[in-house]
Amino acid sequence: MISDGDQLFVGSQNFDWRALEHIHELGVLIRDAQVTGAVTRMFEMDWLAAGNAEAEAGSTHEGRPADAEPRAGYGSSPDTAPAQFSSWNVALSADDTAVVQLSASPPSRQAGLANDLETLVGLIDGAEREVVAQMLSYSVSARGLEETALDDALRRAAARGVHVSLLVSDWQADSASRIETVKSLAAVPGIEVGMSVVPEYSGGYISFARVEHCKFLVADGATTWVGTSNWGPDYFESSRNVGVTIHSSEIAETVRQTFGRSWSAPHTVHVHPDSTYTPRIHREEAPAGHRMYEGR
Repeated sequence: MISDGDQLFVGSQNFDWRALEHIHELGVLIRDAQVTGAVTRMFEMDWLAAGNAEAEAGSTHEGRPADAEPRAGYGSSPDTAPAQFSSWNVALSADDTAVVQLSASPPSRQAGLANDLETLVGLIDGAEREVVAQMLSYSVSARGLEETALDDALRRAAARGVHVSLLVSDWQADSASRIETVKSLAAVPGIEVGMSVVPEYSGGYISFARVEHCKFLVADGATTWVGTSNWGPDYFESSRNVGVTIHSSEIAETVRQTFGRSWSAPHTVHVHPDSTYTPRIHREEAPAGHRMYEGR
């Protein structure tokens, strides 16, 4: 989300009341015009890319026709990508700054944003001691697509002595292929996989809620990636997502503590290669014998 051209929020939240009260989310707010400008470029190009369908309905954005040319300086091809949009020093306080980088999937090089998948692989490959990561779901194949780059990177990290901890939600068990994927990872020495099973709300069943939905990675307690992508090929190849990489031990410590609380929570189970995990019902209607929450 972009506000007034100088504030950017990137996080796992959908715009839904459940995200505020009944889903564990994580986001980052950046108050910096240059960083915000890079994502604004991508938004403008995405808006124009959707222009054909909107033009039929006469849609406009800020009074501009849907088929209008990009604003001056926004660019429309890789040849016009602004090279300066790569990394920025952003103030954390009067005495401290952090280096911030942006990435997108699919890649948006026209806007100067790096490849989100390549960014994550690079962070994992660069880790020397520890990688912790959390997301709703983790997969190497989805919707006819297959991509093992992240899976391979996690295995490489473990092979060189990096301790890897991966936390997913119980939605992972909804798919036989997804649960087998993390069971395979859990069999690798040096890799631990946890699955969060958040209890149903005491006030009744809430559809598509009560779940870990954060999407982040922390490498070596120094670098943090916060994004909107679950880790699967459909997210990296066929839907628009944005990631923010922050080089700051202070930020990394805060996010690492967030991970630790979820990892050690009583409703988190550790995934074992030889165990069976029963899918949990996630749908609009309450399961048989459960009452629906009526607070909204």
